[in-house]
Amino acid sequence: MPSLQVLNTESCTVSEIHGIKYLDTKVAMEQFCDSQLINGNTYRHGEKSIYKAAICSHYLFSAGILAGEGKKNYGEKFADFIRKNDLGTLIETEAVTNDAWHPDHAGKVWVWTPNYTKLLAWYTKNCRSNAALKKRLETVIKELEQNCVRYTKYVELYGEKSTYKTELDKYREKLTAAQKSLGELVE
Repeated sequence: MPSLQVLNTESCTVSEIHGIKYLDTKVAMEQFCDSQLINGNTYRHGEKSIYKAAICSHYLFSAGILAGEGKKNYGEKFADFIRKNDLGTLIETEAVTNDAWHPDHAGKVWVWTPNYTKLLAWYTKNCRSNAALKKRLETVIKELEQNCVRYTKYVELYGEKSTYKTELDKYREKLTAAQKSLGELVE
Protein backbone atom coordinates (compact mmCIF):
# COMPACT_ATOMS: atom_id res chain seq x y z
CA MET A 1 0.00 0.00 0.00
CA PRO A 2 1.34 3.47 -0.83
CA SER A 3 2.14 5.69 2.10
CA LEU A 4 1.91 9.36 2.80
CA GLN A 5 5.10 11.25 3.59
CA VAL A 6 5.63 14.53 5.38
CA LEU A 7 8.84 16.21 4.24
CA ASN A 8 10.65 19.14 5.79
CA THR A 9 11.21 22.35 3.90
CA GLU A 10 14.00 24.83 4.50
CA SER A 11 11.98 26.29 7.38
CA CYS A 12 10.91 24.39 10.49
CA THR A 13 7.64 26.34 10.31
CA VAL A 14 6.28 24.42 7.34
CA SER A 15 6.40 20.86 6.02
CA GLU A 16 5.07 19.41 2.78
CA ILE A 17 2.62 16.51 2.54
CA HIS A 18 3.36 14.04 -0.28
CA GLY A 19 1.39 11.02 -1.47
CA ILE A 20 -2.23 11.99 -0.85
CA LYS A 21 -3.05 11.26 -4.49
CA TYR A 22 -2.36 7.55 -3.94
CA LEU A 23 -4.64 7.16 -0.90
CA ASP A 24 -8.24 7.35 0.14
CA THR A 25 -8.72 10.75 1.83
CA LYS A 26 -9.46 9.34 5.30
CA VAL A 27 -6.50 6.95 5.05
CA ALA A 28 -4.28 9.90 4.06
CA MET A 29 -5.38 11.80 7.18
CA GLU A 30 -4.85 8.73 9.38
CA GLN A 31 -1.34 8.33 7.96
CA PHE A 32 -0.68 12.04 8.48
CA CYS A 33 -1.72 11.69 12.13
CA ASP A 34 0.33 8.50 12.54
CA SER A 35 3.32 10.37 11.16
CA GLN A 36 2.94 13.64 13.02
CA LEU A 37 1.01 12.84 16.22
CA ILE A 38 2.55 9.46 17.01
CA ASN A 39 5.99 9.55 15.41
CA GLY A 40 6.53 13.26 16.01
CA ASN A 41 8.58 15.60 13.92
CA THR A 42 12.28 15.42 13.15
CA TYR A 43 13.90 18.47 11.62
CA ARG A 44 17.48 18.74 10.39
CA HIS A 45 19.25 21.76 11.84
CA GLY A 46 22.74 21.94 10.42
CA GLU A 47 24.45 18.66 11.23
CA LYS A 48 22.01 17.47 13.87
CA SER A 49 18.43 16.26 13.85
CA ILE A 50 16.04 17.78 16.35
CA TYR A 51 13.02 15.74 17.44
CA LYS A 52 9.81 17.37 18.63
CA ALA A 53 6.52 15.82 19.63
CA ALA A 54 4.69 18.89 18.34
CA ILE A 55 3.24 19.29 14.88
CA CYS A 56 4.47 22.01 12.52
CA SER A 57 2.72 25.34 12.27
CA HIS A 58 1.81 24.85 8.61
CA TYR A 59 1.66 22.08 6.00
CA LEU A 60 1.63 22.44 2.23
CA PHE A 61 -0.03 20.09 -0.21
CA SER A 62 -0.68 20.51 -3.90
CA ALA A 63 -2.44 18.91 -6.83
CA GLY A 64 -2.32 19.05 -10.59
CA ILE A 65 -5.60 19.53 -12.37
CA LEU A 66 -6.08 18.36 -15.96
CA ALA A 67 -7.61 21.01 -18.18
CA GLY A 68 -11.35 20.46 -18.62
CA GLU A 69 -11.42 17.59 -16.09
CA GLY A 70 -14.25 19.12 -14.04
CA LYS A 71 -14.16 16.65 -11.13
CA LYS A 72 -12.59 17.04 -7.71
CA ASN A 73 -8.98 15.95 -7.50
CA TYR A 74 -7.12 14.49 -4.52
CA GLY A 75 -6.01 17.92 -3.26
CA GLU A 76 -9.53 19.30 -3.29
CA LYS A 77 -10.84 16.15 -1.58
CA PHE A 78 -8.18 16.41 1.15
CA ALA A 79 -9.00 20.12 1.64
CA ASP A 80 -12.73 19.28 1.83
CA PHE A 81 -11.97 16.60 4.44
CA ILE A 82 -10.04 19.12 6.56
CA ARG A 83 -12.89 21.64 6.31
CA LYS A 84 -15.65 19.06 6.93
CA ASN A 85 -13.92 17.80 10.08
CA ASP A 86 -12.88 21.32 11.17
CA LEU A 87 -9.21 20.31 11.50
CA GLY A 88 -7.74 23.78 11.03
CA THR A 89 -7.62 26.65 8.59
CA LEU A 90 -6.78 26.46 4.90
CA ILE A 91 -5.49 28.96 2.41
CA GLU A 92 -5.98 27.91 -1.21
CA THR A 93 -4.36 29.36 -4.31
CA GLU A 94 -6.16 29.70 -7.58
CA ALA A 95 -5.51 27.06 -10.22
CA VAL A 96 -2.73 28.27 -12.51
CA THR A 97 -1.41 26.57 -15.67
CA ASN A 98 1.90 24.82 -15.18
CA ASP A 99 3.58 26.18 -18.34
CA ALA A 100 7.07 25.01 -17.32
CA TRP A 101 6.31 21.28 -17.18
CA HIS A 102 2.69 20.49 -18.06
CA PRO A 103 0.93 23.13 -20.17
CA ASP A 104 -2.20 20.96 -20.19
CA HIS A 105 -2.35 21.00 -16.37
CA ALA A 106 -3.13 23.65 -13.82
CA GLY A 107 -1.71 23.46 -10.34
CA LYS A 108 -3.18 24.40 -7.01
CA VAL A 109 -1.52 24.70 -3.60
CA TRP A 110 -3.08 24.62 -0.13
CA VAL A 111 -1.51 25.83 3.12
CA TRP A 112 -3.04 24.08 6.11
CA THR A 113 -2.64 25.34 9.67
CA PRO A 114 -3.85 22.40 11.78
CA ASN A 115 -5.84 22.96 14.94
CA TYR A 116 -3.91 20.64 17.27
CA THR A 117 -6.81 20.17 19.69
CA LYS A 118 -9.33 19.26 16.99
CA LEU A 119 -6.85 17.11 15.04
CA LEU A 120 -5.98 15.15 18.18
CA ALA A 121 -9.67 14.71 19.05
CA TRP A 122 -10.44 13.46 15.51
CA TYR A 123 -7.50 11.06 15.61
CA THR A 124 -8.37 9.75 19.07
CA LYS A 125 -11.87 8.96 17.82
CA ASN A 126 -10.74 7.44 14.49
CA CYS A 127 -7.24 6.08 15.10
CA ARG A 128 -6.16 2.54 14.41
CA SER A 129 -3.54 2.10 17.13
CA ASN A 130 -4.64 3.02 20.64
CA ALA A 131 -1.48 1.56 22.21
CA ALA A 132 0.82 3.64 20.01
CA LEU A 133 -1.27 6.78 20.54
CA LYS A 134 -1.34 6.21 24.31
CA LYS A 135 2.46 5.96 24.45
CA ARG A 136 2.83 9.04 22.23
CA LEU A 137 0.36 11.08 24.28
CA GLU A 138 2.26 10.29 27.46
CA THR A 139 5.41 11.74 25.87
CA VAL A 140 3.57 14.75 24.47
CA ILE A 141 1.99 15.46 27.85
CA LYS A 142 5.42 15.49 29.50
CA GLU A 143 6.75 17.92 26.88
CA LEU A 144 3.70 20.16 27.20
CA GLU A 145 3.97 20.15 31.00
CA GLN A 146 7.62 21.23 30.70
CA ASN A 147 6.62 24.02 28.28
CA CYS A 148 3.89 25.18 30.67
CA VAL A 149 6.39 25.37 33.54
CA ARG A 150 8.90 27.27 31.36
CA TYR A 151 6.33 29.74 30.05
CA THR A 152 4.82 30.26 33.51
CA LYS A 153 8.28 31.45 34.60
CA TYR A 154 8.45 33.78 31.59
CA VAL A 155 5.03 35.25 32.42
CA GLU A 156 6.10 35.76 36.04
CA LEU A 157 9.21 37.54 34.77
CA TYR A 158 7.70 39.61 31.92
CA GLY A 159 4.09 40.02 33.03
CA GLU A 160 0.57 38.97 32.07
CA LYS A 161 0.50 41.26 29.01
CA SER A 162 3.60 39.74 27.43
CA THR A 163 3.43 37.47 24.39
CA TYR A 164 4.57 34.68 26.71
CA LYS A 165 1.10 34.69 28.29
CA THR A 166 -0.48 33.95 24.89
CA GLU A 167 1.99 31.12 24.31
CA LEU A 168 1.36 29.75 27.81
CA ASP A 169 -2.38 29.69 27.12
CA LYS A 170 -1.77 27.78 23.86
CA TYR A 171 0.39 25.20 25.65
CA ARG A 172 -2.24 24.82 28.38
CA GLU A 173 -4.95 24.27 25.75
CA LYS A 174 -2.85 21.62 24.00
CA LEU A 175 -2.03 19.97 27.33
CA THR A 176 -5.72 19.80 28.25
CA ALA A 177 -6.55 18.30 24.84
CA ALA A 178 -3.79 15.69 25.15
CA GLN A 179 -4.87 14.76 28.69
CA LYS A 180 -8.49 14.47 27.55
CA SER A 181 -7.55 12.25 24.61
CA LEU A 182 -5.39 10.06 26.86
CA GLY A 183 -8.30 9.74 29.29
CA GLU A 184 -10.63 8.68 26.46
CA LEU A 185 -8.17 6.00 25.34
CA VAL A 186 -7.79 4.59 28.86
CA GLU A 187 -11.56 4.34 29.47
